[in-house]
Amino acid sequence: MRFVFAGLLLIICQTCWTDDAPPQAIAKRDPLSFTPQRVETPALQYALMPPYLDQTEGNAATMYYRALLFLSEANRLNQDPNLWTNIRNWASEPLDTFPVDKAREALKTFQAVLDSIEVAARRTDCHWDLPQAEYKENVYYLRLPEIQEMRDIARLLVLKSRLEIATSDYEQAVRTFQTTYAMARHVSEPPIIICDLVGVAIVSMINEQVAAFVRAPDAPNLYWPLTALPRPIIDFRPSMGLEGSGLYFVFPQLLAAKTKTLTPEQWQAELEAFLKKFEKVAADTGGMDADELADIKKKTDQETVLARAVEAKTGLIKMGHPPEEAKAMATGQAILLYTALVFDHFRDDLFKWAYVPLAEAGEEFRNARNSIEENSDTVEIVPIAALLLPALDGAARAIGRQDARIAHLRAFEAIRMYTAKNDGVLPDKLSEIKAVPIPNDPLTGKPFFYHRDGETGALGTMPLRIAQ
Repeated sequence: MRFVFAGLLLIICQTCWTDDAPPQAIAKRDPLSFTPQRVETPALQYALMPPYLDQTEGNAATMYYRALLFLSEANRLNQDPNLWTNIRNWASEPLDTFPVDKAREALKTFQAVLDSIEVAARRTDCHWDLPQAEYKENVYYLRLPEIQEMRDIARLLVLKSRLEIATSDYEQAVRTFQTTYAMARHVSEPPIIICDLVGVAIVSMINEQVAAFVRAPDAPNLYWPLTALPRPIIDFRPSMGLEGSGLYFVFPQLLAAKTKTLTPEQWQAELEAFLKKFEKVAADTGGMDADELADIKKKTDQETVLARAVEAKTGLIKMGHPPEEAKAMATGQAILLYTALVFDHFRDDLFKWAYVPLAEAGEEFRNARNSIEENSDTVEIVPIAALLLPALDGAARAIGRQDARIAHLRAFEAIRMYTAKNDGVLPDKLSEIKAVPIPNDPLTGKPFFYHRDGETGALGTMPLRIAQ
């Protein structure tokens, strides 16, 4: 028996409706079919990460670098100006109109790339050995072309999996899923937020294809393989060290203010060097327009900064510094130390929420970020926190959305499982599904919205209807 499941499977419902009827928007979505399917046995035979027996010892990064070389060569030899446009467009082409032959021919161009990625994704370790430690004072200028170009390799894997789904080659599609999820986690290995975000982008791409897979005719049920995926799928917390303390590499004068004893003249020179470097970093990395740069230049003008020396010393006293010591402190040191401690305060108030599940943090994570922007002008003498702290709340939500999508896919697969066991009848409530646990939405901590009305229903933002 065939069913109709409407709406894009990747749209996650982030609102919990309390009324009995599904929203009007759900009812208007075009239907997409799915086939009821019992859980597979063994339960993890379609694992979505490379199985242990497929893994080999070694550093995956060496094979990724080879793949990037092959990618560059393939692009150099390519004569089709529309090739990459087609690769992107075909990834979302409906399966019934998917250009199988054209996609297969396009992928042949990149066979050496795909072969290298197959090996890389099954290596036990991945060490990119990026030179963030060596860059130190220039770490904000560290370029990551190899990480950024992994997006194109991900697009090839997405197309490959789409082709395999369209041709019902489900076992090979699952192997491509394994490759892509493993690659996404390898890409996020360097402790740099940008690497984590590229990893999340790759996960987002392949999640779409997993969504297409579970809707495909007679596709295996992926409930348990989805459950076995790492949670969070990308962990950005290892990157918080560099993102939170890298500032002290870039501006060693701030660290010196905490640890060194210098003369007033030397502290004045340290302050001047800090202000000069900050202005350069702001211009190079802040992405600001001319007016914003002019405002930064005004705030970091030496006379303007020195005029706030009393404010800095008063601030140190409020933070618990001995009053007599703070008052006697050289002006340059007082301003640098105050700047460093205010940064630490803002950083920790933001970063602490990274250790709390998003559903528990609520709006506090975003509020912490907003607090920096709202209070920087009055609290910071030099706006280093406002300018240089990463938007960690945004990164957390980007990762959380993909974890929520995976949880949503699990709930969908549980429904496929239930309908296969109950002669094609949808459950009245998700709680009627007893064979497997139904996950809550990681973004809210609450159950996904589910509604049934006879032979129709909705899961999240997607309507369900039994085909006639």
